[in-house]
Amino acid sequence: MLDTRTMIVMLVFSTLVSSLLMWLTQRRQQAGQGILTWALSYVAFSLAFLLMAMRASTPSTVSVVLPNLLIFLAVGLMTEAVRQALELPLRVRWTMATIVGSVMLIFILVALIGSDYQQRVNAISVLMLPLGAYPGWILLRGCEHDEPARRFLGITFLTIALLMLIRLLTGLSGVHVSQGLHDVSWVHSVFYLAVFVIFYAMGIGFMLMARERLMRDLARRATTDALTGAYNRHAFEPIASTALAQIDRHQLPVSLLMLDLDHFKTVNDRHGHLAGDYVLKTITEIIRQELRAGDVLARYGGEELSVLLPGSDTAAAKRIAERIRHMVETTVLDWHKQSIRLTVSVGMATAVQREHLLDLIAAADAALYAAKAAGRNQVEQRPIQRAVAVTAAT
Repeated sequence: MLDTRTMIVMLVFSTLVSSLLMWLTQRRQQAGQGILTWALSYVAFSLAFLLMAMRASTPSTVSVVLPNLLIFLAVGLMTEAVRQALELPLRVRWTMATIVGSVMLIFILVALIGSDYQQRVNAISVLMLPLGAYPGWILLRGCEHDEPARRFLGITFLTIALLMLIRLLTGLSGVHVSQGLHDVSWVHSVFYLAVFVIFYAMGIGFMLMARERLMRDLARRATTDALTGAYNRHAFEPIASTALAQIDRHQLPVSLLMLDLDHFKTVNDRHGHLAGDYVLKTITEIIRQELRAGDVLARYGGEELSVLLPGSDTAAAKRIAERIRHMVETTVLDWHKQSIRLTVSVGMATAVQREHLLDLIAAADAALYAAKAAGRNQVEQRPIQRAVAVTAAT
């Protein structure tokens, strides 16, 4: 059976090595947000465990109060690292800071009362319950099915809370009453061994979650336009091609809208390119609000947007296009106390049978040019003209 001092020394060594590896990972690979904060939490844990190991040769204030305060702080830093990695709202930080501050104050009062070792153990176990439960709840509450690492990390936080609950119950029930930190007992050995394993699991879980988050962000950036948040052309075309390929199977038409902001260049010329970015982003959001759940919005290039309308025939697509045109026309944008008004020209085409995407785009583009030529701020529709395949005679 390992004695408690040996287990604590193992914890000191493992947490220091883990924090060093995390720091090196962040510095060399830029692996994700929150890793440095998590590494800092491990440093705080290492200092706490080191002070515990020196309990026999240091004053009680240094060996009892300070280590536990460092542990409370370290769990708070872990939660902040999770918040940074997942880009959660700042209220998570302030909620956890309130919990940590309250726990620290209560423990200081318990230590000043002069309670015995077992009473302090019981108090620490109670105080650690919300520290483990809150980040675990945050991680599991917003976890999606394709985030196994996030789910795993949430479970490890809840395991810490469960471990503390078991420790509390063993103390209250009299199953194990300890007289000091360095008592050799199976309860101490099992407890610190469990802490050792959970710490490693938490570190691995966090690194996997950070990588998981990074991969999701990279995938999102590869398929969406950074300014507007709509799909980019590279991602839009395969989606549209798939919808067209399924027309015969589902017996539902597919319509395409090509939209171009009228006189958009004058916005950049008069107000600057930042104003142009603001206008394009705002107009895109206005258009998004007029679409249904299955519709696909993309920035096709410059100030040109495209909207794929699966299941919409010509009449339905015309209603949506007119609604978008009206919303843009009646919207007044405010840029540094200057009013900006725009209109949009819309070209549309509808496929009622399987068509090539280029033919659908060509028809919608032709309709867009017709809307521009007719005076702008209009919706025009053109039929699809299939390209004629020519085979050379041999």
